Order: sequence, then C-alpha cells, then structure tokens
Amino acid sequence: MDVLLREVHRRSDGRTEYIDTEIGADPFTFGAAPENSLQLLGSGIHARLGTIVGNTLECLGAAQIVHNGERTSKATLAIGDEVEIDGHRLRVIDAPAGFDLALELERDTGLDPSAYEAAFRTDLEQTWLRKRRPAVYLLLFVLVLGLLVPYALRKLDVDGPLLPTDVMWSSGPLLPAHRLAIGDDCSRCHAQSFVMVRDEACRECHDVVADHFHRALADVDAIERCASCHREHNEPATLVVTADALCTDCHATRQ
Repeated sequence: MDVLLREVHRRSDGRTEYIDTEIGADPFTFGAAPENSLQLLGSGIHARLGTIVGNTLECLGAAQIVHNGERTSKATLAIGDEVEIDGHRLRVIDAPAGFDLALELERDTGLDPSAYEAAFRTDLEQTWLRKRRPAVYLLLFVLVLGLLVPYALRKLDVDGPLLPTDVMWSSGPLLPAHRLAIGDDCSRCHAQSFVMVRDEACRECHDVVADHFHRALADVDAIERCASCHREHNEPATLVVTADALCTDCHATRQ
C-alpha cells in the first residue's frame, strides 16, 4: 500500500511546517525499531507496536492505542479519525490521488530524554507470547514423553530404535554383574512402577546373604532397605560403599 505521511512541525516563531514523505509498505508498520515504516520513540513504545493494512490498524500483543478518545488494540480508520500513540498524534486525512492512505503526524515534543532508554526493549508481555500457557504445555509434553510413553510401551512390550524406553528414567549404568544377570529387564528389580526397589527383589538372587551388622548395635529404623547402603545406578560402578557416611549415618550417637 502507498501511504502519504505528513509530519507537522511547530516552530518557535509560531509558524507550522509540513514535511511530506511517500512510503510504500505492505503492511505499514509502526514502532520503535528503525526498520518500521513509521518510527516512534517513547517509554511505552516497543520495537514493533502494530500494523496498518488497508484501513485497519491493529496492535501486536498486549499493546494499545487511543482511537478517537477510546483505548483499543484494533481500529478501523476513517478520514478525520485521530490516533494517539504514547503522546504522538496521527490524524487520518484525505489521501491524494495515487495514495491508499494519508496520515498527518504530530510527534510528542515533551518526551524526557530518559524515555528513549527503553524504546528498543520489548517485554514478553508486549508480544503474542505468554509465560503461563507455554509453560503448562511444555510440562505436559515432558510428562507424556518422559513418563506416560515409556510406561505404555513397557506394558505393551513395544520396542524400537526411535521410541523412548525405560532408559530415559535411569540415572546411570547398572553394576556389571547385575547387567550380566538381568540385562535390560528393569522389572527384575523394579517390580512396581514408581516404587523403589524393595528387599524382596534383592533376596530373589541374594537369598543366602545374611545381615552385615549386629541389629542390636545399629539404628535399624534408619536402614529401610538393602538399597539404603547398596546404591545402584551410581558411578563408580560398585555396590561396596567405603565412605565414612556408611558408618556414621547409623552410629552418629555412639561414643
């Protein structure tokens, strides 16, 4: 579309000057960024504020203008209408032959220089993006991909090179001896979904192993299960814990 932009300048001697500029753009854009068809600076104007297509002015995101005294984000322009954009005033005038639209612009001359500091910053709220909705969608996507899909494939016994599997849930490799014994069959130890490995699963293979401590000398309540001390899926790959915490966790009050 071909737009005639007529800028109005009020001189100190009271005289008025008009500067006409021919702009060809489809759509006609306005905002703080220099690549816009009409560049307007101010504290409330971000990089791309809105567009004009035909006789329809539409703001982007949560931005708004004042059209004939009413605040709105979309307006149908007619000859004589006045649009205020953060102190700048646009009036729709009769377009000469060869132009689709003619606008008379009177810029805000009372802007403080500090207002220009934020002219090129665009907040997320000033665009079509929102924080809450994408966050909820992303959370649902992660839950479906990371939990429901592997769970369903496990139940259906479906496997494939491009499909998510139980490996997505693993925090590290198995102890080599365990991997040799059970391979990739997670259910051999993880008998119930979303339940930590219980002692019964350990004793299916280690049925002849006796307790490693004298129960009268240890805080039995602090030892919930075999995996409290023998932690799998951790590196270095060893189940024999040598850290002092193995003793002090239970004997912290012993003299």
